[in-house]
Amino acid sequence: MEAFAIARVQLSFASITATPTGPERFATAFYTALWSETSGTRELFPAGMENMRHRFTTAVGWAVDKLTDVDGLDAFLGQLARDHRKYGVRPEHFRAAGYALLVAVRDCTPLILWTAALERTWAEVISHFTETMAVAAAEDDLPAAWGATVVGHERVLADLAIIRLETDTPIPYHAGQYMSVQIPQRPQMWRYLSAAIPRTPGADRIPRPTRLDGMGQRRSRQRGRGR
Repeated sequence: MEAFAIARVQLSFASITATPTGPERFATAFYTALWSETSGTRELFPAGMENMRHRFTTAVGWAVDKLTDVDGLDAFLGQLARDHRKYGVRPEHFRAAGYALLVAVRDCTPLILWTAALERTWAEVISHFTETMAVAAAEDDLPAAWGATVVGHERVLADLAIIRLETDTPIPYHAGQYMSVQIPQRPQMWRYLSAAIPRTPGADRIPRPTRLDGMGQRRSRQRGRGR
């Protein structure tokens, strides 16, 4: 893609997020289009969407900023796609999200900037986003999530506790990686926790803020990918 076309896309996205309410309006437009056009997608997301909307706009902005760095962009999109598998997202969902993203961009870009040429350029950009993510998700050979049982809880500070998990199957984990953890009582509400070296095979010690009240429930689901 030519530098001028990339600059136009970046300018139009900057215009979307320039106002205090712009990012929220953009994310809301995206999810409204996605849920109304593709049945069954609402259940892939948590009940509370405030944090999700913020993360969505941030991720799109980062990807748009990286359009001149194709290798870095594709690495980011691939990891993002693999991380989304734990929500139940399938490759075809990325293509549906591409349509919703184009609708949101069109609806939120100031009319003075929106042209047929800009729409074609955005369509090309979004196609690259969604196809890269769909392929990465389809090619991932690891489980979307691992099952684990909480076998211990230890409060070490007023705002810090350690939980001990026994996983159903081994997790390919390396020091310094994080894990996203979910419990059935809070579906699709994944919390990012840091893990310590396990004392025994198949068990991890994970420090966490104790304010995450339900994490001490009996069952959890986790995905152990690092960044």
